[in-house]
Amino acid sequence: MNLLPPLSHDQRFRAALGQRIRGFRRQKRLTQDALGEAIGCSASTVLRYENGEILPSLPRLLRLREVLGLTLDYLVTGEIPVAENVRDPNLLARFQQLQQLSPERRRRILNVVDSLLRRPEGPSGPPVAA
Repeated sequence: MNLLPPLSHDQRFRAALGQRIRGFRRQKRLTQDALGEAIGCSASTVLRYENGEILPSLPRLLRLREVLGLTLDYLVTGEIPVAENVRDPNLLARFQQLQQLSPERRRRILNVVDSLLRRPEGPSGPPVAA
């Protein structure tokens, strides 16, 4: 038996945003104190963001985006914006698969791709610019 009232849309949004902030703060190995200092607030305010109690202001969201190395879209929605110029469905599917991998595995795969892109295209093709 659930005695708690259902979460409103606003509460779910705050909770999800807070989870993303906490997850990316930890991934960057930042304490709440360090993140608070970097974005201009106290550690207790960071805790309240992470717990979904309050929402950061737009200037603070922009600063969070910078410090955590994310796009604002991803920080706010949790969805990765797809570049409009990626029209090849196979390529798009590969990007989505890469996004699901651990950062270390993704880095290794991208290193291999970078190395292949630096090689000449073939006997008659020009080298690809690095």
